[in-house]
This record gives sequence, C-alpha cells and structure tokens, in this order.
Amino acid sequence: MNSTNNALGRFSSLCINRYRIVYLGMALLVILGLYNYRTLARESKPEVVFPKIKINVNYPGATPEDVELLVTNKLEAVLSGIEDVEFLTSSSMAGRSEVQMDFFPEADIDEKIGEVTQAVLSVNDLPEEVESPSIKVSTTANRAFMVLSLSGDLAPSELKSTADLLMDELLYLDGVSDVKISGDKSPEIRITVDQARLAEFNLTAENLVQAVNMRHKDTPAGDAILDGVHYYIRVLASYGDVNELRKTLVPLPGGNVIFLKDIARVEETYKSTANYSRRSVNLGEDNAVMKAAITISLYRDGGTDIIGPSRAVKAVIGDTESGRFPDGLDIQVLQDDAVSVQEDLDDVLGNAISGLLIVVIVLYLFLGFREAFIAALIIPFSLFFSFIALNIAGMTFNTMTLLAMIIALGLLVDNA
Repeated sequence: MNSTNNALGRFSSLCINRYRIVYLGMALLVILGLYNYRTLARESKPEVVFPKIKINVNYPGATPEDVELLVTNKLEAVLSGIEDVEFLTSSSMAGRSEVQMDFFPEADIDEKIGEVTQAVLSVNDLPEEVESPSIKVSTTANRAFMVLSLSGDLAPSELKSTADLLMDELLYLDGVSDVKISGDKSPEIRITVDQARLAEFNLTAENLVQAVNMRHKDTPAGDAILDGVHYYIRVLASYGDVNELRKTLVPLPGGNVIFLKDIARVEETYKSTANYSRRSVNLGEDNAVMKAAITISLYRDGGTDIIGPSRAVKAVIGDTESGRFPDGLDIQVLQDDAVSVQEDLDDVLGNAISGLLIVVIVLYLFLGFREAFIAALIIPFSLFFSFIALNIAGMTFNTMTLLAMIIALGLLVDNA
C-alpha cells in the first residue's frame, strides 16, 4: 500500500513540476476527442450478426416444381458439404429459390460466407434464365435505412430512366452499399400472333421467331488487319422503332413474303411485374389521386455511419435545378432512419449533459468549489478519451455506448 501511495505521490509531483507538459497533453486530448467525436460512425443500435446465410436465386417465369428441380436441389447438393451447418432449409416458389443455412454459434461467419459463395458459383449447369444469386449474412442491418419515392406527370419509360440514373448516382455515395428499385415498369415490345392468319399462310410461330432474329442480331464476324491496325468485326442489325419491327419480312412457303404486321399485332407495352408502387397526391383534399411511383431503397453496411450517407442522398435529390431531372418529377423521402437516430442520440447526450450539470451544482452546494471543479474537469476529459477509444476499436456511437458512458459517469463522479 505504501509503495502504491509513494508511486502515486511521485507521479503527482512530476505532473505538478512539469505542468506545461500536462497542459499540452490536456489540449491534445481535447483536440483528439473532439475530432473523434465528429468522425465516429453513428447508428441507433449496434449491428448484431447472426450465424445465418441466405441464398436467393431468381428464375423468372418458372413454376415451383421447375425451381426445385433445376435450382434448389442443385444448390442443396453443393451446400450440404459445408461444415458447421446446424440446419439447412430451402423453399421453392414461383420464379424464386431460397436457401437458408444456420451455422453453429462458434462458426466463423466470415469464413463461411466465402465457402458458401464458392460453392454456389461452382454450380455451372443452371438454366440460362436464372439470375445471379444473392448471398447475404443475416444481420440486424439488413434493412433499408432510407426509402425514396419518385412520381410525377411523366411517362412510365421516362420515370424508369430517371430512377436508373438516380440509382447510378446514389451507388457512388460513400456509405451506400446497395440500391434497389421496385415498382418500375420495364418497356417491352409484345408480338401477339393471329393463329387463324398463321394457319392461312401455313406458317408456325418458329418461322416468325426466325424472321425477327434474322433482322435483329449482334454477332461477331471475325477480325481483320488493315494497314497494321487490328479490327474486330461484328454484324449489327437492330430495329430503330416498333414500326420497323412491324415491317419485318416473313418468308412464305411458296417463295413470297408478307409483313409481320399482316399476321400479328406488334405493340409497345411494359413487362408484367409483381410489385406495384403508388403514391397519394393531395391526400385529404377533394382532388386527391393515386399516382404511379417508383420506390428506391438504400442500404448500408452494418457498423457504418448513417448520418453522413443520409445527408449525401438528400443533397443529390435536392439538386433539382441542375437540369439532370425532368420537369414535373417529384421526389419524396418516405423513410429516413438517420432522423430518428440523430434524435435518439441527441436525447441521450442531452440527458448526459443535464446529469453532469446537476452533479456539478450539487457538489458545489454541499462540498464546495474545489470538488465541483475537479468533477467538472474529469468528466469531459473521460468522455474525450472514450471517443478516441471507440474510434480505435472500430465501434459506433449508438444508444448502447452512450448508456454505458452515463453509467460510467456515475462511478467516475464518486471517485472524483
């Protein structure tokens, strides 16, 4: 005990004799603490990673039976060989296959995501119509932190092109990991064959497909070297508009030809979709209407800041006078988790400051100025040190860490 007291005494004497160095250290701690406080990633609650991996594969137009036979069974075959799997469940539905892998808690989920990705990519005999698989670890951060709605007096094609342009810009923002669009209508050209006319000319649907493909192609045709320059040659033939498609020549068995429009109806339309998005305009008024809209959902990686990306997104969508967006476009923010996160953090931080002031006042009234001054000085410096430690440890500034600080402050005041 005496040796401990002697060591503390010598340290105190050193600080008193070298007070300029102490002042410099205190100033450095304040600067670093304020800097780390401003750069700390903010979120409402810390991310929790569950030992689960979900694999989703889209197979448009396929029946549940086809999805199970051609996709799900093949995925299960390669995934069943991975170790530390507690449960492997799958679901096959129309146009979609879902596989979920539950691992034991002691499994290294970062290592397992690599093994799962490698196993899924090794399946090379899936149907051509199958889209790229989506492989995600189940976490509390697997939800959109911001949702936008695009609407206005625009054609569906113009609204979709604007949404695609906006999505490309948002993907380049720091902190935004993924952007998804729903409710959009993709344009397509639909050819409806008149079966009676088809039989009249002794044709089949395959004849029409061949005629269209002969006119619309993009195929390599070799290469050539001219004047020392190597050229790659491609055969490009495409339709300029739907009228050109209507005038496609279809050969008849007798040697004559007819136009495609003579035996089929060719029209511009939009692909069928399972997701529709609509937004109310002038809600609560007599002229209230529902307009078609496109929903844009933005995602971030877990454990990253939420305030900065939200501000960046609002800066992009608020720049409507730059001419990048068409007139009449209306962009609304339907969900912004950053607002509630900032409010929660402000509330907890305000309570902490209020508690600090009350403690200082009580100490001043009952113990005197010296004790109150020491407590008021120690508490901020302890918080600055905590901000530095949080940043070094890669932790976020959230309600959990703030509550822990408040509890620690109570113990700190007693010691002070």
